[in-house]
Amino acid sequence: MGANAKEAEQSGESLKPVLIELLNDYKRHIQTGFPFKIEDRIKAVNDLENNVANQLVDPNKAVNQAWSLIEDEIRLSKENGIYQQTVVLDGEKILVDIAKLGTVFLFFQTRDNRVGMAKRSIDSGWKFETVEDTGDIQRITKLFDSLKKQIRQGYFELPNPMRK
Repeated sequence: MGANAKEAEQSGESLKPVLIELLNDYKRHIQTGFPFKIEDRIKAVNDLENNVANQLVDPNKAVNQAWSLIEDEIRLSKENGIYQQTVVLDGEKILVDIAKLGTVFLFFQTRDNRVGMAKRSIDSGWKFETVEDTGDIQRITKLFDSLKKQIRQGYFELPNPMRK
């Protein structure tokens, strides 16, 4: 093994603990942060972590892959759209349509036409709750209709998940 190859291998090995720590911090960020496709995002981090731990990927290449995951996270903050996601609603896991507005708001619509939003509380984290107010239901339904029609500009009055 040449001197350059040996030096590269040693620098990769010194990267491993730093990279594993970074990936653990990133997982905590996902678990406590915006509740959008958490399982998928955690799986991507776990896969990379396992590949590093089992030496299936070079640590230098793994750093690039970690950066790609972080770029995906930044992209999440910029995109608006409709997605599907399983959420816990009234203690039951159900598949819903999600209207994601950056990493600020998540509204949902069920197959049986209930609508609601993700709300964050200090003590219990994120929770998906239906809305009962007729005006709020109309506002959320209008948002979904507009996003389905690719209308992404204009004035949208939306309920505030921060209010009690």
